[in-house]
Amino acid sequence: MRLVGVLPNPELATTFGQYLQSLGIAARVDEAHQQPSLWEIWVRDEDQVARSKNELDRFVANPRASEFVAVPGAATKPVNPYEPPQVTRVRFNSAADTGHHPIVTLGLILMCVVVAFAIPFEAKDDYETHRQRNLHDQLLYEPAYIGVPLHLVPEPFSAIRAGQLWRLFTPSLMHGFWTHLIMNMMMLFAYGTVIEKRDGSLTMLLLCLFLAAFSNTAQYSVGVFWDRPFPSYFLGMSGVVFGLFGYAWIRTFYARPNDAWDRLVTSQQVYFMLIYGLVCVTGILGPVANGAHFGGMFAGMLWAWLGAMYQKQAARKKVALK
Repeated sequence: MRLVGVLPNPELATTFGQYLQSLGIAARVDEAHQQPSLWEIWVRDEDQVARSKNELDRFVANPRASEFVAVPGAATKPVNPYEPPQVTRVRFNSAADTGHHPIVTLGLILMCVVVAFAIPFEAKDDYETHRQRNLHDQLLYEPAYIGVPLHLVPEPFSAIRAGQLWRLFTPSLMHGFWTHLIMNMMMLFAYGTVIEKRDGSLTMLLLCLFLAAFSNTAQYSVGVFWDRPFPSYFLGMSGVVFGLFGYAWIRTFYARPNDAWDRLVTSQQVYFMLIYGLVCVTGILGPVANGAHFGGMFAGMLWAWLGAMYQKQAARKKVALK
């Protein structure tokens, strides 16, 4: 089968497929895998590709022409017995069908576990406390400057401006205690595998880097705005997890029927995450990085929404019917 072109809706695609059949060209119509708003026209024989493309150009120029709309005999018996033109939807409802393995998700979990063992949650003596603090200072958004006189503390974002860009991401790798780590890793695995298996490892990697940088910057900015003594003293993957949830939520919202994202995130999951985020704001659960939570969720939703708008715009530009 050879791809001839695409059309923006199933009615036009079916009409053109019937027209090709009337010309003796074996053709079929499928919904596009990556862009569900488009419909692909396929022909069986290589030697019919050039002619089919020429006919498609004519069809796009005037799809309402009588020669295309009233195709003799197309509704009753196709000229070519290969296959009647029909619209088929491709189902990718199971994550395994996409062929992607969650290597980025598992890699992030492994990195968080390694950091947890490298920087123990509880220090046994003063030496261990000093060592732990030094390691934290290398990975926090900005050094904590504990014990440093206020007038000697550098301006906010000084370490980032100095080129220590790893600090945008590394706070997400650290956790405060085992329960914190385990809960975040469970949620990371749940949403990370869903996203990575459907959208690929590269998208997952770039998305996680963006979410980490955005959520950590949001949390640090909140601390600076409220003039907290140690605005950089926050850690955990929850900002990224909320971002992955926001991304999956919007991807599900814009999914077409039988798409890989169709009805994947349920309303119960949305209610749970939103209620949990609001409970954290109340302070009942103790000190929580609410700026990272809501900043990450906004960033994930924004990424997914921009992707959806880009696909729609690309579809309009790719097929312009007069």
